[in-house]
This record gives sequence, C-alpha cells and structure tokens, in this order.
Amino acid sequence: MNCKAEQVKPNYGTVKPPKNADIIKGPLGDFWLDENGFLVFCARQVTITENGFIQHLRLLKELTKDKQVCILQDLTCFNPIPKSFRERIISERVKAYKAIAVVSASPMGKMVAASLNIPGSTTPIGIFKSEAEAKKWITQFL
Repeated sequence: MNCKAEQVKPNYGTVKPPKNADIIKGPLGDFWLDENGFLVFCARQVTITENGFIQHLRLLKELTKDKQVCILQDLTCFNPIPKSFRERIISERVKAYKAIAVVSASPMGKMVAASLNIPGSTTPIGIFKSEAEAKKWITQFL
C-alpha cells in the first residue's frame, strides 16, 4: 500500500470510513465510531513528533472520556516512531485500550503493531490482514 501525499486525501490505508461516519481529525490520523460501538483510528502519513503524539493523546482522552475502549487501528500509513519517545507511546497507547485490533498493508504498520504486543501487558492485541477479520475479533471485547 502506497500512502504518498498525491493519493486521494486523507491517505487512508485499507480501512475506510462509512459515508455517514462522523470523522474526527487528529494530528496522527482520523477517528470515528464504528456502528458496533468500537473506536476506529486510521493513521495518516505524517511525521510523528512528541508534540503531535501528546495532542493525539489529549484528543483520545477527550473522545473516550478517559476510559478504556476497544479500537480498530489501520496503521498502513503510519510512519516510524522516533526512538526517543517510542516506549512512552507504546505504554500510553496500551493503557488507553481494552483491546486493539490492527490492520496494516504495509511493513511499517505491521512493525508498529508488533511493537504494541508488550510482554506482560493485559491488553489483547490482534494483528489482521483484513478489516472484516479485525472487526470480528474486536467485538468479543465490547
């Protein structure tokens, strides 16, 4: 999957929002609520900075009212996470979710998804090839 800026914007990967979705734009990608009740996040191809991540966390806490939620993430267009704050990103993201289903058509997105699978973490994480598989899996945690 190619996520270059010349593609149709926003640069979604494999998961697309329904036409009636209320899309919330964030610094790292877009959110919407799936009809089954879980949150969906589609990463955009942007440079990931510590400030951008802090803004992303603030938006996430606002959307979830600071409660753990189930999320389906499309990380196809996700860029590398700078090493200087990678551990913080991983720990903060895992604390925010009851379960994480990840879909990615890119090697980078799959690498990021695999890095979320922290030994000892109680947050279930599934990595899938299709949106349908991810949706089926995540609904068991609702």
